[in-house]
Amino acid sequence: MRCIVGCDPDVGCALAVITGHDVGFVDTVRIFDCPTQTVMVNRRPRKRVCVDGMVALVRELNLPAGTVADLEVGGGRSAYNSQTSFVQGAASGTWHGVPVSHDFDVRLVAASTWKWALKLARRGAPRDKNESRDLAKRLFADVADVADVADLLRLQKYHARPPASHARGH
Repeated sequence: MRCIVGCDPDVGCALAVITGHDVGFVDTVRIFDCPTQTVMVNRRPRKRVCVDGMVALVRELNLPAGTVADLEVGGGRSAYNSQTSFVQGAASGTWHGVPVSHDFDVRLVAASTWKWALKLARRGAPRDKNESRDLAKRLFADVADVADVADLLRLQKYHARPPASHARGH
């Protein structure tokens, strides 16, 4: 059994676990929302990653040591304020540390790398989250253990799920 783990590590992220009996064969696709918790920041409730929940999720996956986990590297953007940059970095660092602590082989993948490899990025073309979701639906449409991949990816709020599921598509 072969297993690939992909993670889009922001607060609204997802973790995808894809298994198959050999390279190129997909038997199961499981997608998990990132465990979060609400914390008070400057007297306002804010959503943050829940480290205890992340540890429990990775432990429950019961994957062997050495499992490759591709972690999307986002990085700061000019439009980010300091608080957003901090939250993004903290979530990404936590998603790096939790799989490493479970003996996964964590590999950082730039978002642009897999997007260009899957032809989701083109010079001068606007970013389109729907295009990524549509590709995931097509790639995993025939997976028997997924009741309805389209249902897993139906809402735009799940935009992090397709990147997690094709982080290894490059």
